[in-house]
Amino acid sequence: MKQAGSLVAPDRLRFDFTHFAPLTPQELKRVEDLVNERIWEDHPVETLVTDLEKAMEMGAMALFDEKYEDKVRLVMVGDFSKELCAGTHVKRTGNIGMFRIVHEVGVAAGVRRIEALARGALLEHIRGEDAAMRAIGGLLKAKPGEELSRVERLLAQVKELEKEISRLKDRLASQATGDILSDVGEVNGVKVLAVRMDGTDVEGLRAMADRLRQKLGTSAVLLASVSEGKVTLLCALTKDIAGKRLHAGELVKAVAKVVGGGGGGRPDMAQAGGRDTSKVDEAIELFYGLVREKLASS
Repeated sequence: MKQAGSLVAPDRLRFDFTHFAPLTPQELKRVEDLVNERIWEDHPVETLVTDLEKAMEMGAMALFDEKYEDKVRLVMVGDFSKELCAGTHVKRTGNIGMFRIVHEVGVAAGVRRIEALARGALLEHIRGEDAAMRAIGGLLKAKPGEELSRVERLLAQVKELEKEISRLKDRLASQATGDILSDVGEVNGVKVLAVRMDGTDVEGLRAMADRLRQKLGTSAVLLASVSEGKVTLLCALTKDIAGKRLHAGELVKAVAKVVGGGGGGRPDMAQAGGRDTSKVDEAIELFYGLVREKLASS
């Protein structure tokens, strides 16, 4: 690991270094602890202008693979840091007050960046976090220190509600299946069904297609949904005819052209999209026609 860049200001810093992976929360805490220990020990910061050779003999660390002049400025902090640096520095480490890492991110392959705050900038950062926590506590109606447990309970409640919504959707879908089956036709031993299910997402369409195939047996199904100005088409075939007598990918691709879109997929299931919501019924009629035509010649 070595330094790969830096920016130092009176109340903040950016430090780039070579490393093969992000630092873990434990590693970041350890870095903060080490830095703050040195700050609170209030070590003197001393500088010395000397020969490069002598500075290196004294244990100075040279960074960035730079070329140095014969005379260099050596900055010494206590007995734990000796570096060649031309920048300005505090007189004692205690002048920094406190150090906190607020961001760690990758900036290039094999290079990580730490951003940290001190003094006034750190104080403002802490005040901002406190204000946000108070606002969260107010929304949750939680006492200080109870925010996390309250959020955990809310997330558990949301998870249960999502399960209940899923169960209700399944129940409604089962009821809807019975209504839809009244529209089933049959061509050469294959049950054919194409219907609209506006407002249903792709997952809902897939679930319904699976139910219909199970109910119908040998079948070809097209489900169409209009939502937020877009058309979604899903074609599903039972395994006994998929890729043999009919191909879902080819069917949905042809039908999608009617609604100004395209798509494709596997022989047994495929989906497509389009933008012309006014032609969904026309696309459904085309599906029936294509299936009759292909089954008549199979």
